[in-house]
Amino acid sequence: MRVLFVSASVDLRAAASRALTDAGFTAVSASHAGHALLACLRQPVFDMLVLDEREEKTSRAMAHALQRHCPDMRVLRIGAATDVADLRWPLTADDLLGAVRSALHPPSSARR
Repeated sequence: MRVLFVSASVDLRAAASRALTDAGFTAVSASHAGHALLACLRQPVFDMLVLDEREEKTSRAMAHALQRHCPDMRVLRIGAATDVADLRWPLTADDLLGAVRSALHPPSSARR
């Protein structure tokens, strides 16, 4: 499974890529929407987009643009503690991996 992780934070991108790779995912990271779009154009088969929305104000528009190029890609949003998001800060590598796995393999009742 291929995961595209978008965050302005160098340290977060490195930690997330390491955790995802160690868990058996192919991880590609991007620092902003432009780099994420280039990654989708170069390798248009991503199963999951993980967006760090704390700094990226255009994340919803970015997700829609990326899904035009990777239409089957699921989106997982990470937000601040007060944001409406799939995951909230602070979070651990286990939180991230659990959310990615759940989003990629939802229970059969959630797929309908």
